Amino acid sequence: MTPASLTRDLTAFSIQIGLLAVVVAVLMTLVRVPARIRYVCLRLALVAGLMLPWLLRAPAIPHPVVLATTSPSSLEPVDRPARWTVPAPKAAPAPIVSLPSTIPWPDVIAGVLLAGFVLRGLWLAVGLLRLRRMNGRATEVDLPEYAELQEQLGTAARIARVDGLTQPATFGVRKPVILLPATLEAAPFALRRAVVTHELFHVRRRDWLSVLGEELLRTVLWFHPAIFWLTASIQLAREEIVDELSVRLTGDRRTYMQALLVFADSAGRRPAPAFAHRRQLFHRIVSVSKEKAMSAPRIVMSTGVLVAAVVATSWYASAVFPIVSAAPAVPSPTARSTPPPQLPVAAAVPIGGPPLAAVQASATANTQSPRQVTPENPIPRRTRGAAPAWPARFAREHFGVVVSALVTLDHNGRVVAVDRSGCSVTQRGNETAVCRAFFDATAAAIRQWQYARPAQAPIQFTVMTSFRPGAEPAITQGGSDWLAYVRETQDSLRVLAENTGGVAVTPAPSASTEDFLKSQLVRLASQLREVERAHRLVLERYNANHPDVEALQQQYARLGADLARAREQLSRVGVAEATARDADANRRQDEEALRARLREVEAALQAARSAQERAGLEASQRELDAAARALEAAQTARLNRLMNADVSTTVGPPQARAADDRPLRAPSGRAPVRVGGAIALPRVLEQAKPVYTQEAMAARVEGTVVLEIIVDERGFVPDARVVRSIPLLDQSALEAVKQWRFTPTLVDGQALPVIVQVEMTFTLK
Repeated sequence: MTPASLTRDLTAFSIQIGLLAVVVAVLMTLVRVPARIRYVCLRLALVAGLMLPWLLRAPAIPHPVVLATTSPSSLEPVDRPARWTVPAPKAAPAPIVSLPSTIPWPDVIAGVLLAGFVLRGLWLAVGLLRLRRMNGRATEVDLPEYAELQEQLGTAARIARVDGLTQPATFGVRKPVILLPATLEAAPFALRRAVVTHELFHVRRRDWLSVLGEELLRTVLWFHPAIFWLTASIQLAREEIVDELSVRLTGDRRTYMQALLVFADSAGRRPAPAFAHRRQLFHRIVSVSKEKAMSAPRIVMSTGVLVAAVVATSWYASAVFPIVSAAPAVPSPTARSTPPPQLPVAAAVPIGGPPLAAVQASATANTQSPRQVTPENPIPRRTRGAAPAWPARFAREHFGVVVSALVTLDHNGRVVAVDRSGCSVTQRGNETAVCRAFFDATAAAIRQWQYARPAQAPIQFTVMTSFRPGAEPAITQGGSDWLAYVRETQDSLRVLAENTGGVAVTPAPSASTEDFLKSQLVRLASQLREVERAHRLVLERYNANHPDVEALQQQYARLGADLARAREQLSRVGVAEATARDADANRRQDEEALRARLREVEAALQAARSAQERAGLEASQRELDAAARALEAAQTARLNRLMNADVSTTVGPPQARAADDRPLRAPSGRAPVRVGGAIALPRVLEQAKPVYTQEAMAARVEGTVVLEIIVDERGFVPDARVVRSIPLLDQSALEAVKQWRFTPTLVDGQALPVIVQVEMTFTLK
């Protein structure tokens, strides 16, 4: 593995890990699960992020390569490594030439990564050495309560105290050790028991192996913040699990939270995990203080969502940012037997002629024949890749080079073959060496490109790269037989112009003849611009005397004549369309009158709606007032419950009353009769409980309010009066009793209004 390939693979790997960490962070915010489930899902995400990118990396791609032999007049393919390197420049570039940077960035990046790995590895080794030295000078603590805890948890750890230690530290697997600060001896027994229980649970769970593995992973991938976030989240979930176990065993949440607060500001001893850390304190305090209870179906569903999201994100990231493993280059099987002739200097190699077909037949290495570029199968969008670099060996040269390469993509949009199609140089010289060097630089860049998935694969097209001194290379992509495609398009346009030149064209029923001809005119003009552009491209890449150039010029002239005839026909049709426009003007006037009438009707309708809305607002206001009164009554009732107030009611026949009481009247005007004797007491059907007012509760007023009510023929209470008064409670009693409903009182089968006495007793408990 070279530094360049290492940098490329680490870049793709880092992007995949970062994308996975973002998705996991969002899901952890949205989906609330217990610490145990979160711990398992985070570890699964970490393992998936480390393994899936390498398991799902792109397969090896054979690269056919064509290089020059010792003969200056022929080319033959030779084996070449998959990674294309540019030789170091022999001399400094000329000031007038803009060249790419010669700093070996892959080597520099690899050196920085190695240096960071070494430094963090030394830091980890120093931390382990410090733990070992503290263990050597520690004093073992042998207390019965600690022995009882170890017997209860089934552990056999060495518990010792160390002077100068600020946080408890637990490490070791076969012979676990728990180091306690010497200052912990002065703490209460409950706090010491909480700390030791926490550390013993770490020993029981063998968490030291996980901690050591996470630290080693941080050491290897020290440059990636997503790795630090994932490992920190795993450590937080682990501590929450141990906190829950410790609180469940000790049964003292307050003391455990106090222990967390005591050690929160102290620094721990790496790589041993700290008992408490300020960064994790809030989450752990909340986790300890709350009783988390989730149903089993919800836990299963949340876990399934997290696991599916982790697997899907890892799979998607590996597909979008793959780690490509390139295979050694293999020679083309037919290129050795029939080497192409040396390209002339004066004439550029044609793109779409027989030499291109010969190169296609000799360069493809796929078992399935590649498809050509068509409107139904266009060139896919390029998603990744950089422009080729100017070869360093020709840094002092000032010539221009145009390199044409035949590129083949597979169904995933990866470049599977880059074959030489043509090359032209603006000056004479050792053209074979120049073309070979520039093609090597072009092929090395193209092999790193990534495209979107093509509609039909494999697809083959031409990439033309123009190198100019002092400028970035210009890249042009096109179909492998683009000139034939242009000819076919122009022939179709010529036939269309001939068919429509002397015959009237019938437009579609929904469009006028003028609009149809205008659309045809726009189409012909766009095709003419396309032919002009193709003509300029051909003049740049072909000799002026080439037969294809002459044919293209003739087609260009013919298309111009067709365009002139179309414009003349459009002018003739314009006269007929003028008459039609007059008729359309009359029709539009009628439509305007109809629209004006419609606007008047809409205005009247809007006025009616406004009046209706105003009436609705008044009704809504009344409803709001009623809702406000109901809300006030509900608040008062709630205050009654808060103040432990109670109201009891008693219904009976009327007793003696004050002489100055006002008379009760029935709505029907009939004189009410009093209950007693043959007139039975009506039965209560609906009863509203009176509200204990805030003023009465504040004044601590209690007592019984005696009311006389009239029950009409329908059983309602239209009127009531106070016989025995409590001023702060009278109104509440009257409002409540008027909402009651009784059974009608019948005398000889006829309903009569009756007078009933009601007692309401208000009590504060």
